[in-house]
Amino acid sequence: MTIQSLLASHALVTPVDVALTLLASAAVIIAWYRERGLGSSLTARKGRGMRFAVIWARWFLGAHALFSGPNYFLHLYPQAQMVHPLAGPLQHYMEAVGLFGVIKAIESIVGVCLILDVYVPAAAMLEMPVTFTIFYLSVFVVADPRTLWTGPRELILNAFILAAYGGWFADILRPRLSPRPLWSQWPGAPAAGSSTPHRATE
Repeated sequence: MTIQSLLASHALVTPVDVALTLLASAAVIIAWYRERGLGSSLTARKGRGMRFAVIWARWFLGAHALFSGPNYFLHLYPQAQMVHPLAGPLQHYMEAVGLFGVIKAIESIVGVCLILDVYVPAAAMLEMPVTFTIFYLSVFVVADPRTLWTGPRELILNAFILAAYGGWFADILRPRLSPRPLWSQWPGAPAAGSSTPHRATE
């Protein structure tokens, strides 16, 4: 089987899926071994299951993004093409106007962040529009057995990571908030009112 035929495979589970699963599982095992060697408190052990689940999700989604994103620019293996009367032309015209390259650049950045465990909440937020587009095309446009599995999988993993880090930006879900400029939070910036978000007044 050639790489091109592998990437275009409609099999429910491919060797790439297996490799990503093994890589993410190895990351969890390494994290568990390091915690075991360093010793952990009872409090830390209580949250261990969630931490390991987040590590697995980060590595699976991050490795998949790095498998897909950089290749668009480096051409390490043939770029997979969507074979569908609607999705195929969509990919073609996205490439023609340069939007596909932007998406692949986003995937590359997100992959690096997720694997290195840096800027994870921001990376997950940045990836979500791409993930939702993939989900929509996979489920409501292409809708073959393979995409009906991979599309929801990407959305679930991305949403899980956002939920796992949601405590950092839960305040944005409040119905009314007063302005709190981003630059007011930079180191050395003068304090701009209260340090905690509050309702806007009229």
